[in-house]
Amino acid sequence: QYLASLGKTREQMTGELKPEALKRVMRSLVLTELRDKEGVKVESAEVDASIDELAQSAGEQTERMRRALNTEANRKSIERSILTRKTLDRLAEIVTGRPMEAAGSAAVSAQQ
Repeated sequence: QYLASLGKTREQMTGELKPEALKRVMRSLVLTELRDKEGVKVESAEVDASIDELAQSAGEQTERMRRALNTEANRKSIERSILTRKTLDRLAEIVTGRPMEAAGSAAVSAQQ
């Protein structure tokens, strides 16, 4: 029904989406390899700090937001987000030759 509303066949849609999907997979594999080789890690305290920051933005609902964010699934999601940011920061350090302030412990690990 969705494809019909677009006036496309399944094969046409697959052909259109496949190149971008392949780029995303390759980008993910490259970042995973860089993260592993450079030893980029996320500490529990970083996840806690991110949860605190997000919860503070909820105003009067701070504690409610903190509880909602502090589930295992949300902590994992926040951890992945921080890990991606730190890995991209590390990549920027490598490319530019300059340490990124936001890289935090990734920059320290790389210097050791």
